Amino acid sequence: MKAGAGRSEIFFPEDFFPVEGFSTLCSPLYARTAVLHDEKKIAILSLELTSLPQEEVDELKKILSEETMVKEANCFICVTHTFSAPHIMPDKILKSSEARNKKGALQRAIYTAARESARKAMMNIALVLPKLGQSECHVNINRDFETPDGWWVSNCGTGPSDKTLTAICMETEAGKPSLILIHYSVQSSVLDDSRLPDGGKAVSSDLAGVACATLEEQYPGAIVMFLLGAAGDQAPVEKAKTLYLADDGSLEEKDIGAEGLNICRELGLKMAESSRLAIEAAMPLKDTVIKYISHDFFVPSKQMKRNLHELIPTRTYEYKPDGQKQISIEALSIGPVALLCVKPELNCVTAMEIVEKAPFEVTLVLTMVNGGAKYMADASSYERITYEAMNSPFALGAAEILSEESLKLLSNLINS
Repeated sequence: MKAGAGRSEIFFPEDFFPVEGFSTLCSPLYARTAVLHDEKKIAILSLELTSLPQEEVDELKKILSEETMVKEANCFICVTHTFSAPHIMPDKILKSSEARNKKGALQRAIYTAARESARKAMMNIALVLPKLGQSECHVNINRDFETPDGWWVSNCGTGPSDKTLTAICMETEAGKPSLILIHYSVQSSVLDDSRLPDGGKAVSSDLAGVACATLEEQYPGAIVMFLLGAAGDQAPVEKAKTLYLADDGSLEEKDIGAEGLNICRELGLKMAESSRLAIEAAMPLKDTVIKYISHDFFVPSKQMKRNLHELIPTRTYEYKPDGQKQISIEALSIGPVALLCVKPELNCVTAMEIVEKAPFEVTLVLTMVNGGAKYMADASSYERITYEAMNSPFALGAAEILSEESLKLLSNLINS
């Protein structure tokens, strides 16, 4: 098997900030590309961004395909889901020429970094030995917690949380890692909406970015790529801006501002250490045959609030049906390891159910791949009326249908 990887910084113009309340670049944001092939060839692009509109995903697929000679269908565009990065906004909400110009500058910066990282990946193609290791990582927690008025989100939930961190390591013939894929379920939201002393927000790769950068220092020559797991209801165990219940039962906020950067680093270092343990314990895969498969199906949908600020903890909520939505899921496997790729943000229990029943030795559920589709909550979330259920375009039962269809897809993949 051969693999190559490359990294390139997303450079913002000098006059780009402030934008969307972001005032200061506190850590670089990167594009990372991995190219893997035996008889089949795949390319994975990871961007340290919150999300990407479908139009930009399609353009990035074209760029990746041009630079790697991989078919667009076999190109996977991922985001790390850091909450501390500017978004590419729809034209319809950009009210000024300045805002539209900044959007164009952001697009160019992302496309340039993606192209450069892909070129570097192609220059580094070499024979590798794929290895897989796992460890426990305790930097995530279920974010759904109950208030007197209903369920809301913070970093103090008591629900399920998957602590498994998986590392797929591509070793060169010299026995050194050239590419490391880290899979874990957490939103990189330590700095979410926290304010610096100047009143602005920090631009940061957040805890997953710290982990990747730390590992790249520890393993010189390796590119480390974070793959987002099912983190719809998974928050970091500590955050700069937190929500808590006061003695009178009301919700109160606390923001420690710039001190949150230290929390971000501490959690990132813990994640890097768990990753290192997984890497050091990694064992060679039994085989390295690459397979790919995709499937489309329909799930029930519902209406969403136009203004998310209208959402509050509540004991009563009317879920209004809105027909059906088509969902696309993709899966690729490297020998005994399957990567199930979906657009919606799944809750932890949905992914755990898929992993438990999947026919592969190891199954990793990746979310927000090749675009985003907002939350797709499990049935319990709809019953409790959580934020993920309210802020979803999908109706009750959609996650369970996705789980069933995913298992069928994985079964077809392993038997292909």
